This record gives sequence, C-alpha cells and structure tokens, in this order.
Amino acid sequence: MISNKKWFLLLLACFGIFAHVYWHFRATQNQRNNATLFHEAFILNSSQIASLEEPELETFFMVICIPSLPRSTDQRNAIRSTWLNLTRWNELRGDPVTDERSRAVKMMFILGREEGREMSEELKDEILTHNDIYLVPQLREHREVLKYKTLWGLRHSLNIANFFFFVKTDQDVLVNFPALLAGLRALPRARVYTGRCVNLWGGWGGYPAFPYCSGGGYVLSRDVVEGVVGLPEEVHKVTFRPEDGYVGWLVYNLNTRTNSTEVNARNRAVLRLSQYSCGPMLEWFYHRINTPEIMNSFFDRVNSNDTVPCET
Repeated sequence: MISNKKWFLLLLACFGIFAHVYWHFRATQNQRNNATLFHEAFILNSSQIASLEEPELETFFMVICIPSLPRSTDQRNAIRSTWLNLTRWNELRGDPVTDERSRAVKMMFILGREEGREMSEELKDEILTHNDIYLVPQLREHREVLKYKTLWGLRHSLNIANFFFFVKTDQDVLVNFPALLAGLRALPRARVYTGRCVNLWGGWGGYPAFPYCSGGGYVLSRDVVEGVVGLPEEVHKVTFRPEDGYVGWLVYNLNTRTNSTEVNARNRAVLRLSQYSCGPMLEWFYHRINTPEIMNSFFDRVNSNDTVPCET
C-alpha cells in the first residue's frame, strides 16, 4: 500500500512534469506566433514598398541598431545624452568634422508590443520628440523575439538609409564612440562581420557548429546585411533563441549558400564584460551598464580617458 507521503511525492513529480511541458509549449507557441507575425509584417511592408517609387536614401557612415523595451525611455534618454551625443566626447570636441560625423550616424531603437499594456504617454512623447524609435506592433515583447527584432532592423535599415556599416548593440551597453569610429574607418567596406567572436553555436539539434560574435556589440558591412536579409525564409525561421547566435547562423548560411567570397567572423578585443575599475578604456563596447545613473557616471569615466592601473 502506498503511503500518503509517497502519494504526495508522486503528485508533486507529475505536477512538475506538467508544468515543464506547459511552459515549454507556451514558449514555443510565443516563438511561432512572433515568427509568423514577423514574416506577415515583412510581406506587407514589402508589398507597400514595391508599390511606391524608390525614395532617395540619405547616406550614413553607420546605422546603430538597439533592440529595446517600450518602458525603457529613461535608458534610451541616457544613451542619447551620453555616448550618442557626439558633441560631448572630448576626443571629438573642436574637430571641424564633428557635425559631419553626427550626420553620418543613423540610430534605430527597435520596440515591440507589450501584451496587455497601452502605450504610455511618456513613450508617445518620446516618439514625437526623437526620430529614432521604430515600433513594430506585430512583434510581441518576449525573450524569444530579440532575434526577430534584429532581423527587422537589418531589413529596415536597407529601406531607410545608405550606409557602410550596421552596428548592433544593446541598451545596457556604453559605446566608446571615438574608438568605434576609428576602428570602423580602418576596416574594409565589404565582407565584414566582426566583434567579440570567440564562441561556437550549434553542433546539436541538426544544426552545424558555427562561430558567432557576442550580442553586446558586433558589426556587419552593408553587403553582408543585404546577403543575410536575402536568405530564404526557412533560414530565417529557427527554433533557438539567442540573437547573437542567430546572426552567426545567418552569416554561416550566407557562406554556404552563395558563391561569393566567404565572410569570416573576425574576432577583435572590442567588447568588455567586466573589470571596469582599472585599465585603459580602449574597447568599442562596455556591457552591463544597465541603469541611467551608471550610464552617466561611466560615460564620464570613459570620456575623461583616465587610466587606473590594475593591480597585478
């Protein structure tokens, strides 16, 4: 005869299995819904664009894409007032081409729709004030949607601008703009996929192993953006979640499905993840700067170019 304790443990185990299956189903369903809505949105946008005369696009040196949340207005304002405000950088101040550099940057904050939330008055004011918010209501905010926000940004950048480089970073990253600008100007204008590219993705679930660049900050040249956007739909729809691995997957398919010169994930020491208290500030991207207060104080530190020796 089974004791009450054993019955309880058996029921608890059954509940755990049920909960795991349920939440896996919900996550998978959300991902499928986002993927379906994304592609429906793209088809609609493509048909609308095809019916219009091709507009004359403004030329930028780079497009910077940041997936963001509708409620993150304060963090976006901190970005706009610190590293994105090129007039605040000491290294660029007094340079006669500073204004030209400012015009050479197109900013894209990619936002989805938050389930059950109305658009806040704060966000409405932000959209009216700044020309850098791209709200994609077909995409529901969920951890699975980040890769589709990035793909939307890749596609839409081609519709709104001529540019040399596409820079993807995050809202909790401080970009060392003078270092990024100098680094990009030293790069070739084609076949570029670079950043902190030290990891492999895949090797399981039928996916081959391929290198990718960490999502805190990576760079694609325009020809690579055009190539990955033009890949077939079955390549764009995948089951795994990480956005940086997803872009690595797109570049891998660009290499294997076309006859063009191979694009290599070129690793550079351009993303710092920790140990901010010492050493020179030479990297392009600094991750985990996750509040406006930290963004402002850390910007002052990087902008002053004060070097604190690290203890050995």
